[in-house]
Order: sequence, then structure tokens, then C-alpha cells
Amino acid sequence: MVNLSAMLSGADWERLTRKAYSRSDHRCEVTGGVGSAWPVECQEVWEFDDKQHVLRLTGMTALAPEVHLAKHILQLQGQQRASALQTLQDINGWRPTDAEIYLESVAELARTRTKHKWLLDLAWLQGEGAQVPSTSKSM
Repeated sequence: MVNLSAMLSGADWERLTRKAYSRSDHRCEVTGGVGSAWPVECQEVWEFDDKQHVLRLTGMTALAPEVHLAKHILQLQGQQRASALQTLQDINGWRPTDAEIYLESVAELARTRTKHKWLLDLAWLQGEGAQVPSTSKSM
């Protein structure tokens, strides 16, 4: 898993997250809502090229905390996972079985992707004026 915030300077990360928050008017770009403790959190937007095995950063998005949590559902357990599943159901109008089927398919895709080395493409950062870490890094 890529942790972009750890790869960038604090100033660059702060500037990029503020830009995402401002662009969304501090509202979730998926639901239009806001969190109860704080309005939104920043999430990187990644594009997977499954043929060339390139993981490409394409932007940043502002998400309500519960939506952000659902983005990381495969890493969650217990009540957090149950809450994230409920969020997916609510956003997509799914029944519990729909959410479970989705979760199984996403887990299988993740297992398939971990069998390959991936090239990390961070070129998007250049257009944002951020210091770009080495883009030849393999994962």
C-alpha cells in the first residue's frame, strides 16, 4: 500500500489536501455530506494499469470520514469493517449480500494484484507543483 503523505514533505501534503478540501467546499465528493467530528479527509485517487502493472496517481479527493474508512475496508476488522460495509450499502443502495459479493470481488482483485511488482507513477504531482519522489519505485 502506498502512503503518499509519508512520501511528500509536510508542506506539499498540507497544500494538496487543502486544495482538495477547498475544491469540494469541505464536503464529501461522494455523498455531499460531512463528518460529525470533522468535515472531510483526503484520499489519493489511484488508477491501476493491470496490463502494464503501473499504479498511477491521478488526483486527490475529499471524503467524509466514514466514506474514507470504506475505501480501506480490506484493512479493517470487527466493528470498523461492519460500519464500512454499512456505508457501502447506504451509498450504493445495496443489500447486505450485494456488499459481501463486492467485498469478495475486491479482495480477489487485491490478491491478484499483489502477485506483481508495480511501477509507481507520481507524475500528477508535477502539475500540482509538489516535489516528486522517485517515480521508478517498484512496489
